[in-house]
Amino acid sequence: MERKKSKIIFGLIIACLCTISFYQSFSQCGTTIRNIQCPNGIGSNNCVLFARAYFSCFPHGLNTLDDKIDIINNTNETPPIGSVAIIDSCNSPNEGHVGIVLTYDVTTVTVAQGGSGCQVRKFDLDKVLGYWVSSCTSSTSLPSR
Repeated sequence: MERKKSKIIFGLIIACLCTISFYQSFSQCGTTIRNIQCPNGIGSNNCVLFARAYFSCFPHGLNTLDDKIDIINNTNETPPIGSVAIIDSCNSPNEGHVGIVLTYDVTTVTVAQGGSGCQVRKFDLDKVLGYWVSSCTSSTSLPSR
């Protein structure tokens, strides 16, 4: 009987560890909170076009992660609300990703993004490489949190 209990407990521990590992890798890729309306129908297939729909002065030629890193103008640990987060995305590691910061907490940042439909997604803060803070005003109001 004691041996059977040990096997069950061991199995439960392994199942918990696998679940935690899966969650951590999933959350590093971002977790969808909800779908949102694309601004003027723009940006559903491209995160850069999505950001540019809000900020007309958002830079052009952002095809790679290195291109996106080059535009970082704010590396504060506290993300400026309304800035564009530069994200090291596991879904497209060579391209990287961008999203407009809506909220943040101690471990995550919530962004509005395009690229795979228009969505609000949450990313681990350790995936954010820095922020681009706009010098122009937003031409469209940001989505709600």
